[in-house]
Amino acid sequence: MASLAFRRRTMIHVERRGDNRLKFQLGGLVVKAGLGGEDHAVIFGMMIEGARHLTEPGERERLRAIGKEAFRGEPQEADIDDRSDPRDGRDGDPAAR
Repeated sequence: MASLAFRRRTMIHVERRGDNRLKFQLGGLVVKAGLGGEDHAVIFGMMIEGARHLTEPGERERLRAIGKEAFRGEPQEADIDDRSDPRDGRDGDPAAR
């Protein structure tokens, strides 16, 4: 019986470790996209809206191409530090968000 409980605890630990790794990787993507300082609700809303568009013909491929280009290190709009948002009066400093 103790062996069964040990195996169960081990499986739970392995599953949690995998879940934590995935969350860490996804958080890194948020930061790489230049959204690390953005409001969490805005990021979540962007992801929900993006998920809705994945059913549109060609959209998944278009977004994949953008992502692959960003992974290659080519400049993206999200990497530009001097952008500003006139709607909120903040400068382009993500730390100000």
